[in-house]
Amino acid sequence: MVGETVESLQITLSTGAYASPTTSAGCFFPPRMVTTTLRPGWNLAGWTAEGTDVEALFEANPALEAIHAWDAGAQSFTRATRDETESAADLTTIAPGMGLWLHLGGEEPVTWTRPVAPEAGIVSLRPGWNLVAWGGRDEAAPEDAFAFLREDLLAAAAWESVAGEFRLHYPDAPPSTSTLQRLELGEALWLNVGVARHWLQPGAAASAVEFVGEVAPKTRADLEPRVDDVLAFFGERTGAFVPGITFSVGDHPGVCADYGHGFRMIRLWLGCLGAIAHEYAHAVQFTAGHGESAAWLVEGVAERWSDQYYDYAGDDASEADGREHAIRNARYVEVPLEEMESHAGFRAQGARGYGLAHLAADWLATIAGGDGALFGYFDARTNEEDWQVTFERVFGMGVDDFYTSFAAHRAQVAPPYATVEGVVLGPDGQPQEDVKVQYFSSEDDPFGLYGGRTDGEGRFNWAIESGSYSIGLTRGDGCPLPWHTTDHRLGAVVESRASIDVGNVDIEGLTLTLSRSPAEVCRDVQGVVTDLVGNPTAGVFVTPLPADGQRPPVFSQVTTDPSGTFVVTLRRGQYRLQVRPPTPSGAFGGRGYYGGETGFVLRRSEARLIDTRAGTLPEIVIASGTIGGTILTADGQPVRGVAVYPGERAINSPTSDSRGRFEVSVPKGVHTLELVCPQGGGGWFGGSGTLVANREQATPSVVDTADVTGIVINLPAGVTCQ
Repeated sequence: MVGETVESLQITLSTGAYASPTTSAGCFFPPRMVTTTLRPGWNLAGWTAEGTDVEALFEANPALEAIHAWDAGAQSFTRATRDETESAADLTTIAPGMGLWLHLGGEEPVTWTRPVAPEAGIVSLRPGWNLVAWGGRDEAAPEDAFAFLREDLLAAAAWESVAGEFRLHYPDAPPSTSTLQRLELGEALWLNVGVARHWLQPGAAASAVEFVGEVAPKTRADLEPRVDDVLAFFGERTGAFVPGITFSVGDHPGVCADYGHGFRMIRLWLGCLGAIAHEYAHAVQFTAGHGESAAWLVEGVAERWSDQYYDYAGDDASEADGREHAIRNARYVEVPLEEMESHAGFRAQGARGYGLAHLAADWLATIAGGDGALFGYFDARTNEEDWQVTFERVFGMGVDDFYTSFAAHRAQVAPPYATVEGVVLGPDGQPQEDVKVQYFSSEDDPFGLYGGRTDGEGRFNWAIESGSYSIGLTRGDGCPLPWHTTDHRLGAVVESRASIDVGNVDIEGLTLTLSRSPAEVCRDVQGVVTDLVGNPTAGVFVTPLPADGQRPPVFSQVTTDPSGTFVVTLRRGQYRLQVRPPTPSGAFGGRGYYGGETGFVLRRSEARLIDTRAGTLPEIVIASGTIGGTILTADGQPVRGVAVYPGERAINSPTSDSRGRFEVSVPKGVHTLELVCPQGGGGWFGGSGTLVANREQATPSVVDTADVTGIVINLPAGVTCQ
């Protein structure tokens, strides 16, 4: 049934005496097959199937007379011949990923077909020459195939049997001098490397990337090489990989990022693509071994390995940055590490718990053998042994001993912050639930630090770094609440804030009383953002701007949910709603405003005022589309940095990217595109790829029920716009 579509499938399980409450069923990729033509005489080919003995190769190919393999450790050949006794041969077994010299007798070529096991694509390299099979992506370019080896690769060569010569590749030589242009699946490679390392060949792990819902083309294009990079990194560091894993990216309601071991699937929401290395670390953990482990250990090691990957990849955050971030988060956690063994105990600490877990994993690696020991622990896990037993067996210390050691280390590098505890009461003295507490470091601090929300008894309790703050209360995300207090530890309440000094000692028993009820002060404003034909648009930023020109309310920017809906809580007053609609590629397409019945407008002066003091608020629907295209020079080269205005200069407009592409958000209607070069000058889109000098000559773009894309604008000869 390989390669056929299955419309329905019935599975009957008979578990007998070993019944389990849950059983997982998964579909995995069928093995790839490769066929190599072997010619009389010497051939160089790779063994891509599972391990076997040399006799199996001789039996499968009657013309095969001799097999030579390379011992990279000894830097010498081992061999076996058809007529040689087993005791005389020094080559007895063939492992996945071996490169082999095969000598054929006879006068006719033969074909050699074998499966490609994922294990063939992860090989251990020793300093000096190595002879390995290529089990990665067929027809891969050397620069892609060897990218992860970086400066460790000194030279590579493959054998061309027809010509009887090697095809060569030197990383530092000009590409034109390389005769190794493509790597064919199943061939063998000579690699000269400077250090010992693992190498997971791109495409070997049989991973798949699937997209759910609308995913921007740029995201799609960037993701596959990122997946290759992540797999290669973990393969090199651990010598392990997860065959048949799927990366599912896009619209996963309620999911930021997770890994499902039973289905070997990583799910990633578009806003959480940065978690790809963390989730793949989980995949490695649960594929190497089996059985439950402490939540702090599973998550802490995943955080550590993820930071190591991003440090290697050259992304913005280094491993040192990750550790500093972990320390800051760990200081917000009050409980000891042992209370984070269970998943419930770990989740109770929220995102801050990852910091403490990361710190614990770092300390465990420091005192118990590094990352090799951490991987060894997961590799040793089984369902037949408690995790504490495995822990002691692998790390050479009991769990309780580690907790004692870590507590002392934590007290030195990440002592918990002091906490501020109190209660919020209404004007009638009743506890107020779901009031947000915030701490501002200065009058100019627009966002502040989150201090938690009050519970059903009106209480709040939150750890905070030492310093001087002003404390404020809000309902929802953007409505400051007036309040008062007689507590001498707080300064006078001015504009809904009061000063507070936080040191190393907990502050307890604060009582904050609202001067007016939240219902008197605040109002919820709700609306929906759609495309041109009314389909909901998720992930759109909506920002309320006070009509009096004051600074927007703290944390008032919201995003639309999967139904395109947004809700923002505002103090009584007048506001304009600023909107940043998405574009097909996810690039910045400019900003606009809610314009009442017209939906989306480009000019601030056309925006409709929302009056939260009114009895009835309007039904808010904001629909927009996109005009997109490419800007090129006269000789067809992309032009970067050109601002594109849809007939209005009064907006923050997008610019063309490095490929000359632009996308600008617009309402329904007729628009003329103006181009403005970075150094001044430009013109108008005149249709048929032309640029004209004035607006009267411009060709309008009509946006009605669909986006207008694919526009090409060629700058006149002599105009570079750079």
